[in-house]
Amino acid sequence: MFKITVKFLVLCCQSWTPDATVEPWRSAVESDLTTYAVGHYKNGVCSVFGKRHQGGSTVMACIEDHQFQPNNYWNGRWRSQWCITLPQGSAPAELRGILKVQVNSVVGDHMFSCVWMDTYAI
Repeated sequence: MFKITVKFLVLCCQSWTPDATVEPWRSAVESDLTTYAVGHYKNGVCSVFGKRHQGGSTVMACIEDHQFQPNNYWNGRWRSQWCITLPQGSAPAELRGILKVQVNSVVGDHMFSCVWMDTYAI
């Protein structure tokens, strides 16, 4: 007879206070991005994170959506990550992003797969 022992590590709840410098930007981006994701992506979700660093602040926004229809022989996924760098002073902000789109479909005996990834800098 075998005996199995399982240990669970319980995550400790810790309070966290957002950075007062970045939080207004992060909150504004999250509010608008959530509205955008609900209106444009059927199953979409988004998350926004903020961080202060020596040269200023950075806000990272992520969007994910997927549609799986195995009965219709196709699947699709959309993932994007946008990074807004807000430097200190009057220097212009920088927006960079990565967009990943993946589509798989079957027509007859042939499977078509398309993966598109690109990086944008504005």
